[in-house]
Amino acid sequence: MIEPSSKKKRTSKQERSDDPYEFYSSDEEASADVSTSTTKEKSGVTMDTTITTTSETDPTDGIEDFTPQRLQEFRSALYAVFSSEHSQSLSVSRITVAINETNTSPFSAGEIETAFNRMEEANQIMVSEGMVFLI
Repeated sequence: MIEPSSKKKRTSKQERSDDPYEFYSSDEEASADVSTSTTKEKSGVTMDTTITTTSETDPTDGIEDFTPQRLQEFRSALYAVFSSEHSQSLSVSRITVAINETNTSPFSAGEIETAFNRMEEANQIMVSEGMVFLI
């Protein structure tokens, strides 16, 4: 005699909702599970993370008179520093000191930041974590 199969009855999609590998059939269900957090916990220490975008701040704040000639002076001095150091990357502090000690009209911190931002936009340099890289 043949016994009826003892297969388990398939459960509906709603009953299987705790399956982490389940794909959603509609965007509405998928968007309900998406959440963001600005706080991360690591080793019992809570850290707040803040994301800032460059569009919120204007790199030329307070530097209205930063002319193209002044940018060219900065660019020439910067390339001279990289050339004399025989390096493709230098710290911002090293560049600031080197440029201002050889220049007759020193650059302010705002001018240097503006020059870095303009050169970064032109893909001539990259500034990251206090280091300037030639591209």
